[in-house]
Amino acid sequence: VLDLEEPQYRGLLDQFLQEDLPRLQATLGLEQEQLPLLWTADFLDSTDPGVPSGNARRTRWALAEFNCTCPGLPQCFAARCCPGQPCAVFWDIPPEDRAVARQLGDLIGEGVRASLGV
Repeated sequence: VLDLEEPQYRGLLDQFLQEDLPRLQATLGLEQEQLPLLWTADFLDSTDPGVPSGNARRTRWALAEFNCTCPGLPQCFAARCCPGQPCAVFWDIPPEDRAVARQLGDLIGEGVRASLGV
């Protein structure tokens, strides 16, 4: 998961939200209200391996997929089961991350209620 607030990713986020997403919506005939409440866009670094790394590097990003069915909340990753942690539980999430996850969950819930009119 990338921290999109970091300067090296800010351009990617700005271009996607201001240019690419509106073009995709127009192409698919989708209004803003028709987008899923919670979704992610996954990007891959497709820069030619011969391009030197460093400050002058211009990264080329390729949109790999949209995930609208079950995007993860990074704050909850500590509670996901994996080979190194097969019995992970909610309480494995640090308290500060649980608080952020709760805020996001509340925000999502408010959006769902508003879209359902309840």
